[in-house]
Amino acid sequence: MLQILYNNIPSSPFRNEIDVIPNDNITKTEYVTINEHPLIKDMNKEISKAKENIENPIMYHKKMTNIKNLIRGVLNRCIFIVQQIIKLGELNGENEKDLIIMMESLKKLNKICYDIYGCK
Repeated sequence: MLQILYNNIPSSPFRNEIDVIPNDNITKTEYVTINEHPLIKDMNKEISKAKENIENPIMYHKKMTNIKNLIRGVLNRCIFIVQQIIKLGELNGENEKDLIIMMESLKKLNKICYDIYGCK
C-alpha cells in the first residue's frame, strides 16, 4: 500500500508518466457563468432596487426606520445567498428554492416601498 502511495507522488522516480494524446473529436461546450443565470440576474435587480429604496430621501423624511431596517435585513440575507451560490458555482434544488423565496420577499418589500411610500 505504501508503494502505491510512493509511486503516485509527483517527485517519485518510479512514477509512471502517462502520455496524453489530444483528441480533436471532443466538442467544446461553452458554459455560462453562474452570474448570467436568470434567477441571479433577477435577484441582483431586486437588490439594486432595495438599495435605492433605502437611500431614498423620502425614507429619511418620513423617519421610516422600521421599514428601512426590515429591508436591510432581507437585503443582507439576499446578498449572502447570492454570494454563496456564486461561490459554489452552481444552482441546485435547495439553493434555487432559497433564492426564489428570498427574491419574492425582497420584491414584496420593494413593492410596498413603491406603492405606499412612493419610492422608486
